[in-house]
Amino acid sequence: MKEVQIDANIVLRLLTGDPPQEAESVYNLFSRAAKNEVKLHLDAWTLAEIVFTLERTYKVGRKDIASELLEFIAMPGLVVSNSEHVTEALGVYGERNISFGDCWLGVVMHQAGRRIIVSFDRDFDRLDWVKRVEPEDVG
Repeated sequence: MKEVQIDANIVLRLLTGDPPQEAESVYNLFSRAAKNEVKLHLDAWTLAEIVFTLERTYKVGRKDIASELLEFIAMPGLVVSNSEHVTEALGVYGERNISFGDCWLGVVMHQAGRRIIVSFDRDFDRLDWVKRVEPEDVG
């Protein structure tokens, strides 16, 4: 079975159906993946680009983005890097007013058993399991 990496624009065509001709070829590719004819790989970094584009360009709400992408990453024939982190980060992103990047970092910290982050970004204060400190507070 052939294995290929997919870029953000491929996923965006699938999710938006735009432009139609490109979207149709993407639908066909994912149909082949569902039949185990090809395995599609998606990097977590690419997923962050997809979140950003859906939010900024397509003006999709964060709950809808999280819901659509959680459904998307469960598609047969798709392998997502760091899938445990991705699933948890999308859940947090859908529930809280925090950027996907900050959700991602919070999840990575949590799963690694780290609680303290050095940052000026107060968004981390919205994550119960993270304690944000500023540089002068590091002992």
